[in-house]
Amino acid sequence: MKNLIFILVIIGSILKVNSQKLLSEFQIDFNREGRYILANMYAFQNKIQNHTLLLSQEQEYLQSFILSNDLKLLSHSSKVKIPNKYTNPLTFEATKEDYKILISDDKFENFGVFSTNLETGKSVFREIDFKLKKEKFIASINWNGIQLITVSNKSNKLNFYSLKNLNTPKTIYILQELFNNRDKKVYLSELIENSSFIDMGLPSNIIASSSNFKLYESPNGLSITLDNRNLNTTKIDINLNELNYTLKEFFQPNLTYDSGPSNSNSSLLDNYLLQIAMNSENLAFHIRDLNNSSAVIKSYNFNSSQKNIPFINKPLIQDGGLAYHKEIDSPERFLKKIKKGQVAIFGHLLNNEYQISIGGVTELKTFNTTPQFGAVPISFGEKELHTTGVFDNNFNHLESEIAPNILVKASAILNNIKTPKSQVIFKNKKLDVLGYYDINSKTYKLFKI
Repeated sequence: MKNLIFILVIIGSILKVNSQKLLSEFQIDFNREGRYILANMYAFQNKIQNHTLLLSQEQEYLQSFILSNDLKLLSHSSKVKIPNKYTNPLTFEATKEDYKILISDDKFENFGVFSTNLETGKSVFREIDFKLKKEKFIASINWNGIQLITVSNKSNKLNFYSLKNLNTPKTIYILQELFNNRDKKVYLSELIENSSFIDMGLPSNIIASSSNFKLYESPNGLSITLDNRNLNTTKIDINLNELNYTLKEFFQPNLTYDSGPSNSNSSLLDNYLLQIAMNSENLAFHIRDLNNSSAVIKSYNFNSSQKNIPFINKPLIQDGGLAYHKEIDSPERFLKKIKKGQVAIFGHLLNNEYQISIGGVTELKTFNTTPQFGAVPISFGEKELHTTGVFDNNFNHLESEIAPNILVKASAILNNIKTPKSQVIFKNKKLDVLGYYDINSKTYKLFKI
């Protein structure tokens, strides 16, 4: 799964870079023997000390950059060589003296710690004697001394690890039984294979939102939404300060089921729960106010016989496949395509308007035309189907233009730059920030977007 710290790959263009404000820039050299070496950049937010930590991963080398509250460079470390199996920075622990960043391999079987001294910039990497014991990685987080969350195999037992004490995790048992669509009992550990950690401060996407197991950072720690049953959403709120939880279930929108089984999902949007359900002929979504008895405050639906979907503000789009980006010509085709995969819904607040996107993801098989060793290789991709509607604060549909969000704005900047590299997007206080590496000047630049 994707954890809380991530890199966004950005496409598209509408704006110009010279309209954006340069916040900061500093020297980095990602060139080796006269050519650029691919470097990934990660952003970690230290809300206590108001620092931003940028971590560059340049093949087998790590380097950190500590930025002030206004994103000016405070210090940077030397480059440290690490074993090439460590490719996944997870989370960090900060003290007055240093940062410790937990890093794993792709399978979460091996772990190491990259440490940077804030005053001297001296950095070291060490492998640590820590293995997951009959448990699966769920997420990394930085909350009240907790950095790592796992679930024990064939159980509903959650484990919470601290870098200061990796030998003795704190635990929570989810006591309620969980069931699938066939009313068969399932364990939490069986549901996490395609889980996603959603940052509600940034726009999500259809692929992440199509997951039936989603995690969100909440005011008291962590929220989990489970959509492993078509008829309801299970929401688990975990208080990481008290190490307890609450569990509630919410019915999905009603549909007529004469067209086959329903396909449903949900997503959190601030204090609201968005729920969507569909079959090949009908789609409905509603909004629950979690601060008001979880009541449904608005509902929308349409039928495939309608020529237009009345609550959207952009065309029906398919990304992926042989025609990478194309419009779908009817709601009927849109629904039939989504029904083959997993439906999704997510929302984002921008300029006092809610943008709610609906769609889905289907698996795509592509065949290589050149057989190898007597076989035709098959690769698997994904088709994304999506559209978006604009709504006011009461979730009434608005006939207005869709304002560009942080991803669209970042796309525009990058499309007006000749060779942007090592991009990262993050929020600093109320600022949306894009960072990228300028090959020509060998500087890393941070823009307000």
